[in-house]
Amino acid sequence: PLSTMLVESYTATIFTQLMRKQKYPPPVRKGGLAATNLNRVIAKIDDDLTADLSLLQLAELAGLSVPHFCRAFRQTLGCPPYTFIIRRRIERAKDYLRHSSRPVTDIALSCGFSSSSHFSNAFRRETGTTPLAYRGTWPGNAPQ
Repeated sequence: PLSTMLVESYTATIFTQLMRKQKYPPPVRKGGLAATNLNRVIAKIDDDLTADLSLLQLAELAGLSVPHFCRAFRQTLGCPPYTFIIRRRIERAKDYLRHSSRPVTDIALSCGFSSSSHFSNAFRRETGTTPLAYRGTWPGNAPQ
């Protein structure tokens, strides 16, 4: 795990340096969510990942109407709010799968999925593997 983190860190550093040395600046996007609104919305999603957040709650947090919020969110992050929330839940579940021996059903419920089958289907759609297979790829988590 440490060598993987080290490689990812070096890769991110190299990528950042390459982006800084580009001849042409990246295009400026017009529209989308302001950084402060985006940070507030993401913080709310992360804090209440298990809650059933509504678009109205997130739009009010950003100070926008629901349709405008959905368009701005998608323009800023490249996916709709629901997809973003599912991806955040899966990222949290990956962390639990890597670092704990909790049953998959407990992990699914603690990450906000309604059932283990919903979790398993969403996980497979995003990662291409099942939660148990993913857990088995990490040292110390292989089934015995």
